[in-house]
Amino acid sequence: MTPTLKTFSTESVVTQKRQINKLLLPLSMSFGMQGTFTNAELQRYSKKFLCGLYIITHGNLNNSVRSIDVFFKNVSAEAYERPSLGLQAANEIVLYLVQEGLVERDTPQDVKLTLKGLEKCKKDCY
Repeated sequence: MTPTLKTFSTESVVTQKRQINKLLLPLSMSFGMQGTFTNAELQRYSKKFLCGLYIITHGNLNNSVRSIDVFFKNVSAEAYERPSLGLQAANEIVLYLVQEGLVERDTPQDVKLTLKGLEKCKKDCY
């Protein structure tokens, strides 16, 4: 018996990523991951996170990065003192940016810019 390779279309991969995002969003909300920031702080830190992601990925929509790395490098280096709070804060920011359509999750830990996010970065970052 000859093994066969399964090929995936771009559409099926995109559909799978959307399904993952839909599953992760309610799951993380149910674990009380919301509420670390005020609305104003969430707006401010989300912009820092988004601009940091833009710099790290060089604006390439195909590059994904660990969200916690973006958070620690661009939003709050002090969070290293309390890693659990840093993880919660990074997740809250990513959830907000996913809801806004500015980033998408490649994996539960990795994020990348969307076209909408790239356009916002070009307008708002530096």
